[in-house]
Amino acid sequence: YRMLYLFEAGEFEDAYRVMQTWRGRELTEKDVVLTVRSALSVGEFEEAAAWIEEAGLTSGQLAEWIALYDGWGRVEGDGVSIFGGRSDEELTRLLGEVREARDSVAAVLGFSADDFPQRVTVFLYEDAEARQAGRSVTPAASLHQTAWHVVAGEDIGWIVASTLLDYAYRITTASNLLRTGLATVLTVDFEELVEQGCQILAAGDWTPAWQLGFGGVPSHLFRAQSGLIVWHLLDVHGQTLIRELWHATARLGGGMSFDRAIQELAGTSRREIDQVLLNSVLVCD
Repeated sequence: YRMLYLFEAGEFEDAYRVMQTWRGRELTEKDVVLTVRSALSVGEFEEAAAWIEEAGLTSGQLAEWIALYDGWGRVEGDGVSIFGGRSDEELTRLLGEVREARDSVAAVLGFSADDFPQRVTVFLYEDAEARQAGRSVTPAASLHQTAWHVVAGEDIGWIVASTLLDYAYRITTASNLLRTGLATVLTVDFEELVEQGCQILAAGDWTPAWQLGFGGVPSHLFRAQSGLIVWHLLDVHGQTLIRELWHATARLGGGMSFDRAIQELAGTSRREIDQVLLNSVLVCD
């Protein structure tokens, strides 16, 4: 039970150490599945295969996992692990992106190392189908999420930043605008964000802030505009407001809409923020 508890809590290395004490024991099929998932979650792909072979379970889900991760390597550093079939050079580059995203969350929002997982683990797949097959290796609970399954070419830093916030705040916001905007602020330089805003205006694609989040806005435009909204709130009101908004817009927290939350906690509205952005922030050539 201790190993299962540690694994479900996302503490993969601790679970793996407990798993090592199981050697020589007679294991049920359920136990073997847990040992294999534990080994895969720390990048011990060959060991996972050995457990399956020893148990004689060479078909089904376990065999599919082993085939999926065959030939994968790993790079690790500064509390981050990247697993994938790419070169060490490529995996190391991605490790840097994840580390920068994690450190940005800490610096901008005032978190300490204790607020984050001891290790952030990323599985890098070549396509969405492979990711779908591998997702079930690790637990799915967002508040205990310490592993991310991403596809090559995706913005890994942004994905980690947008979901690491649930772990750090210990609660999940229901506001997509807040989550998306905050992740954008954490991974895009302010000057670049302003440039994106100016490009949106020049193209005639600007959506009034109070209309964002109701569909019909391409994802890259939504990211940029929600990022500008959250940047303004953070710039004017600071870290404390962002934490309060995150909790206020959580279903298990305040249960508020984003609009009600910024009105009650910051005394403003999206309409007012839109005017500030257009008149004072987006000073475009």
